[in-house]
Amino acid sequence: MIFVVILDFQMLECSLFLLQVFINVSWIAGLCTLNFSSAESLISVTATDCWEVFAPFLANVICCPQLEATLTILIGQSSKYTNVLALNGTNAKHCLADVEQILMGQGAATNLKQICSIHSSNLTEASCPVKNVNDFYDMVDTTKLLTACDKIDPVKECCYQVCQNAILEAATTIASKGSDILTMDSPHVQTEHPLRISDCRNIVLRWVASKLEPVHAKKVLRGLSNCNVNKGQCVLNAISFLLGKVWADCELGVFSSVVLFSVLLSIRSIFKSVIIIAWRL
Repeated sequence: MIFVVILDFQMLECSLFLLQVFINVSWIAGLCTLNFSSAESLISVTATDCWEVFAPFLANVICCPQLEATLTILIGQSSKYTNVLALNGTNAKHCLADVEQILMGQGAATNLKQICSIHSSNLTEASCPVKNVNDFYDMVDTTKLLTACDKIDPVKECCYQVCQNAILEAATTIASKGSDILTMDSPHVQTEHPLRISDCRNIVLRWVASKLEPVHAKKVLRGLSNCNVNKGQCVLNAISFLLGKVWADCELGVFSSVVLFSVLLSIRSIFKSVIIIAWRL
């Protein structure tokens, strides 16, 4: 009798699980053109990082950067077949809805769009004038870009911004397409241009993601997004270098009060920059 009860309980548990899967899958419209299987493991990680209980509290640190990276990689990988680094408005709505349903089915928060302030327009080219892969190759030094962003050290990148500068350069280049140099000084253009560069930055990130394996691309994208957290490490490195120089001079017997005063001024300047960075964040 006990064996039968346990068996029935296991069958009931299995049936409920299958029902849950069916309900979650049935909500997916199937109109999205993205290949979710290309980033299946990333989606699972995103669901975990955006778990219902912790998502609101870890949004800017873990959940949202991971969700943004996953969407970037999905579109980037898709561009290998579509030759386009953005989705159109209709497809963007379908894809964002499907991603949300898939993540919810794996335990993610039910209001990720609100938590991370992500809209379907974030999956399009927005105001960036370049979305075609061929146009991107025509305008950008892709070898330089990929060399800068292929492998990044999370701490060193935040300090020296090698990949970030390469991305900004590429974004600025493609943002200038169709712009008349003679009208660049007009107030209207000056107001819109920073937004266009920001939108083009998303295009650049998708291209980078298309050139890397999904897991590798995730490390690069998360490394870039974590720079706001790791800025303090740059300060520690700088202070450590200065103190190390003082110690070395002491051992050589060439240390002077003038050097000490100079070092103290440098450290004070560094701490001021930290306060400014923290205030801006």
